[in-house]
Amino acid sequence: MLARLLGPWDSGIEELSRDGNRLYLAGSDGLISEFDTSNWELVRSWPTGAFQARGLAVSPDGLLVAVGGEDDVVDIWQIDSDEPVLVDRIPTGAWASDVTWIDDDTIGAALMFSAGNTAWQTFALDASVVVANAREGLARGFTDDECNTYAIEPCR
Repeated sequence: MLARLLGPWDSGIEELSRDGNRLYLAGSDGLISEFDTSNWELVRSWPTGAFQARGLAVSPDGLLVAVGGEDDVVDIWQIDSDEPVLVDRIPTGAWASDVTWIDDDTIGAALMFSAGNTAWQTFALDASVVVANAREGLARGFTDDECNTYAIEPCR
């Protein structure tokens, strides 16, 4: 079935949602296409913004799609509404060759990507989780200057 779907989506970048109900394809036509796996109907398509997509990943909660390509950014799309919304663009410094989501007890939800010949990079998307984890590892609280400089809310 996948071979028949790939037609215009010949880049071979595909990802299943964790529940298996949706298949996402990034094509050389510059579109992300979402298919319903119960009937293989096209649900919707939207422009990736990426020049030649190289990596695609669906977040563990199924609310976000990340796509990276040869334009040196990873785009994060919120997909829980009728129209996907671009919510973040992460500069990678080189074309992103792969992206994946992680969700663990150490840093919470995060996106990992490889760019060019560099090592995998991790980008935490939930700042509150990063701050909470940092607080747990501190022997002291944040100073007012640190809170102001790094926009930590709430500070104490």
